[in-house]
Amino acid sequence: MGLSLYTAGLGPDYTSSPFVRFGSAPRTTVTLVSTATAWTLAWKPTPSQAVGVSINPGYQMLRATGLDFLSGNTPETRVSVKPDRITDRGFDGSLSMGAAIGWQGSVTSSLSAGLSYRTKTWTQRHRDYRGLLPDGGSLELPAIWGGGLAWTPTPALTLAFDYQRFEFAGERGFGNRIGKLSDGNLLGSKNGPGFGLRDTSAYKFGAIWRAATALTLRAGYIHSTRTTRETETLFDSLSPCNTTEHYTAGATWNFGRWDLSGFAAYFPGETIRGRNSVAPSFGGGEVDTSYRGQSYGISIGWGFGQ
Repeated sequence: MGLSLYTAGLGPDYTSSPFVRFGSAPRTTVTLVSTATAWTLAWKPTPSQAVGVSINPGYQMLRATGLDFLSGNTPETRVSVKPDRITDRGFDGSLSMGAAIGWQGSVTSSLSAGLSYRTKTWTQRHRDYRGLLPDGGSLELPAIWGGGLAWTPTPALTLAFDYQRFEFAGERGFGNRIGKLSDGNLLGSKNGPGFGLRDTSAYKFGAIWRAATALTLRAGYIHSTRTTRETETLFDSLSPCNTTEHYTAGATWNFGRWDLSGFAAYFPGETIRGRNSVAPSFGGGEVDTSYRGQSYGISIGWGFGQ
């Protein structure tokens, strides 16, 4: 039995808002933070095979500022069912629940494999933003499934491959396209526009080399299919996730009971050129988006017992 706590999110902060042209405030921010716990029960039916199940209760917080251009309240400018529940409402929190199941085991003496499936995360509506998100404030994380292989040709080297599928398109908040607006579905309506993301596949490659008794080196590469459509770049500016490549490197140094670990990750820049990306109700035109990033981390640990 085990308990894990994890948090993930995004938070673009534009000090010079890309939406000023449409009448927004000079600064635009969106913050989405999802925290969950995994209450897990695992069982080994044989010494080389393991299965596990977990429930994942959690809490999700959302905040948006500077989206005034969506708050029009006249027949000519209205694009939302609740213009007063779009922006600058502070943090809105919602309870969430999901579940997961997985298997991991040895195929041969040097090859192991694993499979996993995580359900969508059922989440309460963000009522303070029910004029922004479809179905009265719905924003639910998608189902994720996949599998992987790890090959250990020598005790000092492990090579791994994973595949994961993220089912964004089936969730209204993430998958509904901005074209819904032209079809008469206003923001916040049951089938209103969301971020317009497509389902995504991620291919992950990794290597671990135990270079010395006290030193372990790691490297990784991820290639994913593009999440953002060219027609959805207007709202993609609020959730930049158009990078398709990740490079990572890390190491651990052991000294006595202590170990010191560090990692670095790099996401190369990538630009998506908009195509019919600004609805006629916003004046038409195109939005191009680009994103690149770096991430770094360090940790220190101390072992108990022998």
